[in-house]
Amino acid sequence: MALLTHVTDRIGTNRLKPLTNPGNQAALIVNATILGKACDDVTADFDTVGQLAYDDANAQHVSVAVRGVVEKLRIWVGQLQPNADGSEPWHMMLKALRDTGPRARILPGSDSVVEPTDRGDGTHRPDFDWPKFEDVTPDAPSTRSADPADW
Repeated sequence: MALLTHVTDRIGTNRLKPLTNPGNQAALIVNATILGKACDDVTADFDTVGQLAYDDANAQHVSVAVRGVVEKLRIWVGQLQPNADGSEPWHMMLKALRDTGPRARILPGSDSVVEPTDRGDGTHRPDFDWPKFEDVTPDAPSTRSADPADW
C-alpha cells in the first residue's frame, strides 16, 4: 500500500481538500497531484533526514510519514511555519524513529564497577539488611488506630 493510500485512509477528505487546493475553498475533490508530491517529498525526507528507507509495511514508518505529509501540506499552504533552523516539525519524530532502530541502545553513562560498600565490620550487605530493619514486614497492615484522634 503506497503512502498516498495510507494518508487518504487516515486523514479525512474534508481535511485534505483545503490542504491540496490552496486558494480554492470550493474544491470538491482532493488534488491527488499535490498530495502525491507531498508523499514523494516525505519519502525523500526519510532518506535524507532520517537515513532510513521508508517501508510501507512498518507501522512506525507509516505513522511518522502520514504526520509528515499533513505537516508538509500545512507548510505549503501557510498554516504552519518551519522551525528556525529550516527543518520541519515532524523531522524530530523522524530522527527519534531513526535513533530507536533495532540496533540502537542507550549507552552506559559510566564505566565504573559496582561494588558493595564495606560497613566496617567486615560484611558487605545492603542497607535494608541491617539489624534495625529486622522487625519490618513489607506490606504489613498498619498497626495504627483508624481513629484520627489517636494519632
